Amino acid sequence: MNKKILFLINNLNLGGAENVFVEQANYLFDQGYQVYFGVLSDTNKADFKNKLKIKPINFAFDGILDLLAYRRLAKFIKGQKINCVYSTLDNANVAARVANIFNHQTYVVIRESGMADRKSGKIKILDKFLNNFVDKIIAVSSEVKDSLLAYQAKHANKIEVFTNGVELPFTEEGLEEVLSAKDDSSINILCVGSMKDDNKGQAGLIRTVGSIRQTNPELNIKLILVSDGKLRPELETLAENHAIAGRVLFTGYLDKDKINNWYKSADIYILNSRNEGCPNVVLEAMSYGLPVIATKVGGTREMIADGVSGFLLKRGDYSKMKELIVALAKDRNRRFELGREAYHKIEREFLWSDKMQELIVILRLN
Repeated sequence: MNKKILFLINNLNLGGAENVFVEQANYLFDQGYQVYFGVLSDTNKADFKNKLKIKPINFAFDGILDLLAYRRLAKFIKGQKINCVYSTLDNANVAARVANIFNHQTYVVIRESGMADRKSGKIKILDKFLNNFVDKIIAVSSEVKDSLLAYQAKHANKIEVFTNGVELPFTEEGLEEVLSAKDDSSINILCVGSMKDDNKGQAGLIRTVGSIRQTNPELNIKLILVSDGKLRPELETLAENHAIAGRVLFTGYLDKDKINNWYKSADIYILNSRNEGCPNVVLEAMSYGLPVIATKVGGTREMIADGVSGFLLKRGDYSKMKELIVALAKDRNRRFELGREAYHKIEREFLWSDKMQELIVILRLN
């Protein structure tokens, strides 16, 4: 396999897009491809450096107007005879396309990991022009694709939906062992997501659990919030104000193994996001046989068959969320039924190894 590919991203800070990108690069590296991994700037954070199997190359961009940095990038692509440049996140996507103006023989694929309404007007204008110099645009869900088409319909033929994927953590027999070992003495509700802003909606979850404690005190419900951020002190105070501080666990940042342990011991997973592209946490929860209650954002409509492998609701419909939590908390068999369907949905449509074979075709590495 002599094809050379350059992965290009803003930096290696902690985030869902970064995590997926690193895992994809590692997979191709393990498969024998010549993989380079470039960052626009080095933040000196080791969030993913230890996980990345390839030493990152820092192109030292000082903003997207750094002409010398574009020159360095274009020179590297040409000098190393890179066959494919694959980028993600707005600034890296800009850099990949500008560099291609000087390297017309390079195959360029950009990955759009979020809804276009999060983009600035400046980036959208650049997209319209720079997408003349890209070969393929990956949208991580149909909703993301639609949001891109809303302002750049002329590039419709280049946009392809390619969702994230996950590996199944155990066999079907292993799933049954995990389900049978669950303890009904408490119902653990899990949510994994940053607390840097209110996008993940942890405050709404705390209020909902507080309301359930008022109306259904017989239910021993606990809320586990994984990750951290500047809103954590405010959220801790909110839990105290609702008299459920002892029922809300703030774990802080956890490594993958510890997060997986929470997936295994949880009973219900909730995604209460306002904006998402293709939330990997939902796929991960489903792979562990968890029923998922999720807001209708990004790719959740493609992941969850409503009422079959989980439930979908509008952001802010806490009455419906409460109703679903209470019903599932009272019905162990229903939780397991939904969880099994979620597991098989991953097996059929979102298996990591299958997705990576699709990516190899998209990147023209085969």
